[in-house]
Formats: sequence, C-alpha cells, structure tokens
Amino acid sequence: MVPRVLTARLAAGLATAALFLAPAAGAQSASESFYRAYWLEHAQGEHQTAYELYRSVAEDGRAAAEMRQEARRAANALAEEINAGDFARLMPAETILYAELNRPGEQLAGLFDQLGLLGDGGERFGLSPLLLNGALGLRGAAIAITAIDPRQGPQDGVIVLHPGDLDLVRGLIETALPAGGTPVEAIGGHATYDVEGKAFVTITSRLVVAAPTRAAVEGVVERLHGSGGPSLADDEAMSDAMATRGDDLLFFCVNAEPILPMIQAAIQQETRRDPQAAMAVTLLDLESLRAAAGRVSLAEGGGIALDLSLHLDQGHHNLIFNLLRMPSVQKGTLELVPEGAAFFLATALNPPAPRASLDGHGQEPIVTLMDFGREVFGNISDVAVFGLPPTSAGGPPIPDVAAIVRVNDPARSRALWSFVLGLASQASGEGSMAPAVVDLDGVEAEQYTFEGVPVYLVTRANELLISPSRSAIARALEAQRKGRSVLNDPVYAACAESLNGHSTFALMVNPGRCGRIAERFMPPSEAARMKPFLSLLDETVVSLGVEHSDTHCALRARIHDLPDVSGLVRQAIAARRTAAGAARPARAVAVRSDAGGHGDPQPRRSDLAAIPRAAEEKQPYGWGPGTSSGLAARFDELACVKRDRAAAAACARELVEAMGEDAQGLNNFAWALLTEERYGNEYDEVALKVSKRSNELSGYASWYYLDTLALALFRAGDVAKAVELQSKAVELAGDDPLAEEARAALKRYQKALSGKTAVGG
Repeated sequence: MVPRVLTARLAAGLATAALFLAPAAGAQSASESFYRAYWLEHAQGEHQTAYELYRSVAEDGRAAAEMRQEARRAANALAEEINAGDFARLMPAETILYAELNRPGEQLAGLFDQLGLLGDGGERFGLSPLLLNGALGLRGAAIAITAIDPRQGPQDGVIVLHPGDLDLVRGLIETALPAGGTPVEAIGGHATYDVEGKAFVTITSRLVVAAPTRAAVEGVVERLHGSGGPSLADDEAMSDAMATRGDDLLFFCVNAEPILPMIQAAIQQETRRDPQAAMAVTLLDLESLRAAAGRVSLAEGGGIALDLSLHLDQGHHNLIFNLLRMPSVQKGTLELVPEGAAFFLATALNPPAPRASLDGHGQEPIVTLMDFGREVFGNISDVAVFGLPPTSAGGPPIPDVAAIVRVNDPARSRALWSFVLGLASQASGEGSMAPAVVDLDGVEAEQYTFEGVPVYLVTRANELLISPSRSAIARALEAQRKGRSVLNDPVYAACAESLNGHSTFALMVNPGRCGRIAERFMPPSEAARMKPFLSLLDETVVSLGVEHSDTHCALRARIHDLPDVSGLVRQAIAARRTAAGAARPARAVAVRSDAGGHGDPQPRRSDLAAIPRAAEEKQPYGWGPGTSSGLAARFDELACVKRDRAAAAACARELVEAMGEDAQGLNNFAWALLTEERYGNEYDEVALKVSKRSNELSGYASWYYLDTLALALFRAGDVAKAVELQSKAVELAGDDPLAEEARAALKRYQKALSGKTAVGG
C-alpha cells in the first residue's frame, strides 16, 4: 500500500505538472531547440548553428517568457563570440602595430603533447591539460596601436581580451573594476568604467575592451555588434601581411604607411648632418614599404614554426631588396642530394640556362681571369652541400661531406675548377697541375691532394661533384642512379616538398644523423652520453628557408617532428627519487688492502647514474661507445619503463662488462638492484652475480661489498652463507658509524636460519 504522504505528494506533483502541460505541448519544439542549441554551443562548438537555434527560440511566441529571454541573451552572447572569432575585424583600420595571442593553453597543450609531456589523467606522466587550460586557457588577446609619438612612444590604441572559459579571470576583472574604477555611461549597453582617468574599460558578454580613449572602445564595440567603420582586416595596405595569418599561437604585423612620415622626417633631419644618409633613402625607397609581419605557430604535422616577412609595393625601387634577391632553388638540385643525408643546404646564384657546348671544336676551354667572375655571376645556377652519417664505426676520419654545383656550361666549369684545384695541389707540394684519374663507383674522377687530404672532382651532365670523401661521392652517385634523394627520404620528404617556387635558400638538419657524424670526433665517453638523446632526434628536422619574390621576402624557421622526451624525463625523475629516498644514507667505503690498511673513503650510492664515474676517472678516454651512463639509462628504461626483463638482463650484462674491474661500481649496481623498489626484486639473480664479482675484485675485504653479497645470498635462499658473510662484514665494520646496519641485518639472517622468520624477508 502506498503511504498517504507519498500519495499526497504524487497528487500535488501531477496537479502542478497539469498546469504546465497545455503550454508545454505548444512549447515542446522550442524547448528542444533551446537545449539542442546549448549542446551545440558547449559540447560541439558549432556556434553559428547554435546562434540560429537560439534566435528561433527567442522569436517563438509559444515559448515561455523566461526561456525566450534566456535564448535572447545566449544569442547575443554567441553573436559576440562569432564576431570576435577574428580580432582583426574588431580593430580600427588605422592600426600601426597589431599583435594577437590565440588560444595559448590549447596550443601549448598540443606542443607538450608532441613532446610526450602532456598527461592523460591516468598513469601517463606529464602536465595536466587542466593545469594548462587553467593557467593559460584564454580564448585570446589582441592589441592595436593607432598613434605613436617618436619621443614618448604609443599614444593611443586598444586592447581586447577574451577570457574564454577562465571564469576566474573574468570574475577578478568584474570584481576589480567597480573597486578601482568609476562607472560611466555604458557603451553599447555594456558596463563601462573609467580607471583613474587613464583608461576606459568595457565588459561585454564575451570580451574585455580597454583603451586610453572612449572613442577607441566605442569603435571596437560597434564592430563587435556588426556596425562601425572599416576594420584592420579591410585595410588594403595590410592585406598581404594579414594574409600570412593562420591558426597561430602569436601573430604580429606593422603597417609602415602611417609611420613613414615619422621615419622620413627623422632621416631628413639626419641628412642635414650627414649627406650620405640621402643615398640610403634612395636605395631603400622607403615610400614603397607596406608592412612587416611575423608569426609563431605549431607546424602542420607536428613541430613549431617561426615566420618573418617584409612586404613592399608592386613596382617598388628598393635597390637593397632587389640586390639581395636570388633565383629560386630548382627541384632538380634537391634530387641530387642523396637520401639519408644528415644535413643539406641549397641555394641558387643564377637562373638555369640551356646547356652550353665546348668552346671551339670540342676542345677544352681556356681559363681566363674573367672566367672567375663569370663562374659565380653567370655560370653557376645552384649549389648544394650535404653531409652523410658514416656507414660504419671504422674508416677514415674524413666526414662524408660533398658539394654539388649545377652549372650552365659544364665544360668551362670543369676547366676552371680543375685549374684552381690543380694549382692549389701543386702549391701544397703534394701534387701537380695534372690530376690523378681514379675510378669511383664506375665513374671517372679527378683526384687532387692537399696536405695529405685527397679532393675528388666528378663531372656529369651539367653537374660537378666535389668532395674529400670517396664514400660520399660513391653514395651520391648510387643515390642518383636509383633515384633516392632527400625528396624520397621519409625524414625530409614533407619539409622538402614544402619549398615553393620562391625559395632562394634552404637548410635542413637532422640532429640524430648529425650526431652520428660528430661521434667520430668525440671522446667515447661523451659519445656514449649523447647516444640516448640523439636516438630521440632521428625523426626531427630543423629547417631554415628564405623566400624572395617581387614584393615580399620571408624567413621561415621550422622544427619538424618534435621528439618524445617523456622517457628521459621519467628516468630523470626516477634517478632523483633514488638519490633522495635511497634505502640507506651515504656512507664511506673502507676497502682493505693486502697489507691490512684502509683505502681512501669513497661514497656508496645506489644511483645508477653514478656507476660509471670511477671508471671514467681511471680511463682518460672514457668508457667507449655505449658503456657510460647512457648504457645505465638504457637499462633503467628497459627495466622500469618498458618492463622488458629479458632485454634488461642482456643490457645488465653489457653494463657489467663495461665496468670491468670497477668493484665500487659493481657493488653500487648490485645494491640498487636489491634495494630499489622500481626493480621489484626481479633482478636478484643478476645482483648476486654482480656482487660476487665486486667481492672477488676487492678480495672480500670491504664490509660494504660483503654486506651486499650477504643480502643477495639471503634473497636467493642461501641463508647459511648469508650469515657467514654478514658475520665477516660486522667484524670488518668495526666502529664504523653505520656498522649498526650490518649488525641488524646479521640478526635478521640468524633468525631466519633458526626458522623464527620467513626466509627472504
């Protein structure tokens, strides 16, 4: 039976619902439209569709008055959101300097995600997206300077802030303004404050607008509401610069036209003191300057980009701009750079021309003085320089670096370069004007010698290949035959293809491959330390390019495919935890010599990063490739991050072999395996073998080493042997301040032996 109280409540609820059923039936579609609009706005970000739905509800006479009012408010706010999507459309057309910040929290979250440093709220290490959005979750901000005094700086302008979802920021502003400002007449129906007579601040549904003058704020609010005068986005003088904008983290541009009178006045004043300044005015053609722009953005496909550009009028007479302009790099030049290059740079000196024939009747051209100028200023079209990582650890120390020179007259270039190289070879006293002819991978090459270093010259079609490395030439020729260039290289392909018809210079570097070139010239210990870092950079490319057309010049810098550094960060944190929370405090190691004396005190540490130090001191040339702390870090990664026990055990054997006769390092390694929680007691067998080796090397004379071995034996179940060695350790410890640890361990082992406690505790 239903209780009377519940029955009464149900009846009251049904009666109340009945009062609204009739109007609800008519307003059902409006209600659904309202909630759908809310979902589209907040969950999907489809602002235009949500705005139209809100408007339909606001104009629906069947909807409840309260709902219509809320829909009208939401529609007005969304109209602002839509109009504020492009800050440039809110700024005045007479803007001189403009800068905008776009979704910093979201963009930086993308950057940290590429680096593997963005957490997911679970086990994955990294910064929380909530933290980034909470600290930098602004939708964006922009500033426009509209008046500048040469002596006093900016005089007028406007700042627009979109707090986005940062209610705290908006709340602080709304709280501070009434306290620090004086309410004045509203602008566009929005609360406005005068802050100490220095600025007017208006808070709209979405934005905070501030400016030194009321008129500047009014202009922004009018454009926000769809009225007002022309905006920065409509300014023809800035159209080229503004067209470079994208989904940038930061964008800025300068309109040169308003500041030209100030620049010209300053220059005219300077010309009165220095007549040479007038020549600079003529060379620069200042009146042709239109704008300068720059942007920082996350590159498409991963990475970060920086672009700087200068824009001039069509038909300008800026002689400096024209003198610096070079021809575009031809795609065919990049097709000559072999796949697998560690780096390459390419530039053009002259436009390509039809291939010329030999002078005379097939005779070699005669080199004249003027040929040197013609070679640079007329004959060479493109130049590319590249370096290749070594194919093996051995081989000559000469790096595999070569230059490819594309020319319009190959016969004349060959004669000129042969003359220069032959003359230099003869001057060095190790060669003559006539080169030696050698076979390089089935191709005839001229060989010259300078200070014992050979230089090879190969002429093919309209290209010259010059290098001190036989391997570099052979690899380049093989790549050309097989059509394997940097354009096919998966590391470079995307960024190389991005070079357009205006690119006059290109430099691309793969740090991982460059590191393998550098390893040949580094001490083994340094090379080993670098190896874990360089392996992360195998897919990363750093590029720098210059574009130059009739009216604009741009510098473009990129870091493509940022490395995932989360593994290194986790290892660093684990090492810090080990150092801070080691099972035992640091203590001195007293190693008895055969004569019964004591060796020098040495710290005992469980931090794996400390393992190679002693050996590096003993061996002036370090450990050799793969045997220093880089190998210890790799073991940590396999054991603690990847949890690959078999691979970690194999790596441990390499590490032990690398430590050689370093008893202290071996003991530290064994102690870490036995006591660090991150290893989970999974490497006790390895620790036992390592500890035995450290005691053999020290003649079982160090109580620290014996203490470690006793623990390893105890873990392995050989309690009797553990008691025997621990007893010896206690005896050797004597009055050592930490000897109490050894005595406590001995008592534990003895109890286990007598069956009072479980073995292996």
